[in-house]
Amino acid sequence: MQQYNCYSILASVRHSLNEFSDAYVQGTDTTGRYKNDYLLDKINEAHREIYSFLSQRLPHYFMGTATLTGVNSVYTLPGDFGALVEFRNEIGRNIFPVGWTNRKLTGSTGAEREYYRNGNTLVINKNNVTTAYTLYYKKKCRNLEIGQAVAGSGAAALVMAATAKKTDDYYNGFEIENVTQEESDTITDYVASTQTATITGTPVADDWYGLVPEIPEMFMHLIQRRATMLVREEYPLSQIRNASETYQAYVDQMSALLINYSDLDADVPVEETFEDFLDD
Repeated sequence: MQQYNCYSILASVRHSLNEFSDAYVQGTDTTGRYKNDYLLDKINEAHREIYSFLSQRLPHYFMGTATLTGVNSVYTLPGDFGALVEFRNEIGRNIFPVGWTNRKLTGSTGAEREYYRNGNTLVINKNNVTTAYTLYYKKKCRNLEIGQAVAGSGAAALVMAATAKKTDDYYNGFEIENVTQEESDTITDYVASTQTATITGTPVADDWYGLVPEIPEMFMHLIQRRATMLVREEYPLSQIRNASETYQAYVDQMSALLINYSDLDADVPVEETFEDFLDD
């Protein structure tokens, strides 16, 4: 099983803050200085920061592709959609964007190689298009979460905690780990109305789960380190300030990993690149 899922990251952050117990992590003891909701916010802030930074330097890790089928010319974007790269028809030809004001007139034919954006959909500028098209896109960073499976979980179905998103398909493609059963799985579908994730395992009620970060595995341990730093920046609540050595160790680790795995220009000092990002 992965070492880095949201459950284990929360436990590591609590260890770093000298406030760890299973009861604290699972929320059965709420007497501590830090509430789990607050720490999860900092974990997700760290995840988004690192995700944004790496997506500029390791773009191939953050690309997605999906086959979309139209319903009366409307194509719904996937839950992890961030930015469009290409939209192609069934024979691989590009579909081109048009402005909202350039939509076809009522009763006119329109053009099936044109689309416009409407909320979370792409609309072909012609009626009754249902052909399967291919979308190439940059993925967005989604929230990491922990929780306990709810009654109704079972074969191929994990009913997520009440805090789960109320958006269909939001978790599609996420790797999820059943901490209780020590199993790893992938969510292939998510129905918001019942908060049910389709997986291949057989979870039971009260199993603890954690979503796995959507960054390359070699960078995952940095989420805990950065989240702890973010908590300590809100001194005096933490009662421990970040030392300059703490920041330097974080920068050094990120720099070493980027040197090994990124396509940065060799003439650009990695340390300066990362420190500039932190200063933004």
